[in-house]
Amino acid sequence: VVRLASPRFDVLRDGPGAPRRATDSLVSRGPRGPLGSAVHAVIGDGARGIRTRRRAEVPPDLGGVVELGSRFGTPFYLYDFSVLEERGLALRASLPSRFEICYAVKANPSLAVVALFAGLGLGADVASRGELSLALAAGVRSDRVVCSGPAKSEADLLAAVEHRVLGINVEGPHELDRLQALAVRLEVSIPVQLRLAVPWSAGETRQILGGAGAGKFGVNLALAETLLGQRERWPDLRWQGFQVFNASNVLSAERWVASAARALDLSVELGRRYGVRLDVVDLGGGLGIPYSAREGVFDLETFSRGMEALARACDRIPELSATRLLVEPGRYLVGPAGIYVARVVEVKAAGERTMVTLDGGIHHLLRPALLGEPHPVRLLAGDGRALGRARRVTLAGPLCTSLDVLDAGALLPLPQPGDLAVFLQAGAYGFTESMPLFLTHEWPAELGRRGEVVHALRRSPTVDELRRMQCVPHELVSPAGPT
Repeated sequence: VVRLASPRFDVLRDGPGAPRRATDSLVSRGPRGPLGSAVHAVIGDGARGIRTRRRAEVPPDLGGVVELGSRFGTPFYLYDFSVLEERGLALRASLPSRFEICYAVKANPSLAVVALFAGLGLGADVASRGELSLALAAGVRSDRVVCSGPAKSEADLLAAVEHRVLGINVEGPHELDRLQALAVRLEVSIPVQLRLAVPWSAGETRQILGGAGAGKFGVNLALAETLLGQRERWPDLRWQGFQVFNASNVLSAERWVASAARALDLSVELGRRYGVRLDVVDLGGGLGIPYSAREGVFDLETFSRGMEALARACDRIPELSATRLLVEPGRYLVGPAGIYVARVVEVKAAGERTMVTLDGGIHHLLRPALLGEPHPVRLLAGDGRALGRARRVTLAGPLCTSLDVLDAGALLPLPQPGDLAVFLQAGAYGFTESMPLFLTHEWPAELGRRGEVVHALRRSPTVDELRRMQCVPHELVSPAGPT
């Protein structure tokens, strides 16, 4: 657990006697501005430790999963649309009307999932022209779409501009140059939000944001102030606010709200100093879900109280009176609604361990190997027998690499071939985060259910179809003749 309560903002000066910058005034007031103070008075800031409720997420209905395995084959993903709807409505109800929800499509880009959230009135946060196309096809209005992500291609930027999205979260000066050139070519004004990478300490950055690669997202405060002071270089861009680089999978509602308040305080300070009208402030995502019994759930009641206090405080600040305030949840909405199901192929002794190999592995569910964090798992008897006492087993997949382990120490009844291993909390960063082409296995099916009704959501290509996507050029493979 890392402390998010007191970011150390850089004190930036151009030289002796230079005017104080926006970050200076934040430092001089201490870690909290007016918005942070208003939230702290209601819920604190989580600095004394996470106060989440120590209870597990309610898993989706596992009834009929064995029958689905026989009907559709394994492995497969299954999303419970009743759970998706319940979580979407609950999150919407917990937020004041000032805040708009833009579903982070990267968490689960299933067309049916995005369409469900569009029907609930949610917007979308997209990171490619493919995700933008999908969101529009799912029914999301383009003026409720924000575009994020580093290294956007020219095609990505062009698609965002042509579809007149709400705004583009800009990652750096080169992207500003490219957008300016595009604006001149198309004779349009392009709305942008500058993405800020709030500088926690180096140690906290590594733990929260995933190491050295985190630096590719957004701009630090020093560069942000330089860019804001040089806005005349990009006259055809409409600077309409900021997006804030946030932490991932935060389980403390207090800390998430405190971070949002500090982000708004910083946005107001920068807006005042550099004359940026705050039409949009995008607070990012990061609302978390637990993956182990040691973790508590994100407390929506505390979150709601904190966001209500934040909304009231925003109403008292002129610069925020008409600002569109965005929140970009992904994992929180879809993670608990999904399961990944694989069938036991073999059970054997491996020294002191019991090795259970499955027909699915990290080529479909990469997260356990990527982060070293297994998902909760249940065993369903394929033959309907009563299950015995739990013991430690290793659950491994079919890939020709020792990295293909979904859980090195799962506590399960002793499986038999034909049983099903059901991995919970798999609705986010599952199917599309993985590497299904490794060893040319068939892809898992994606299914959706609501009560007793089950539909196939995505037709996966067969092995033959994957092969037909390739070709054998005669000039490349034919042996060369004598020279």
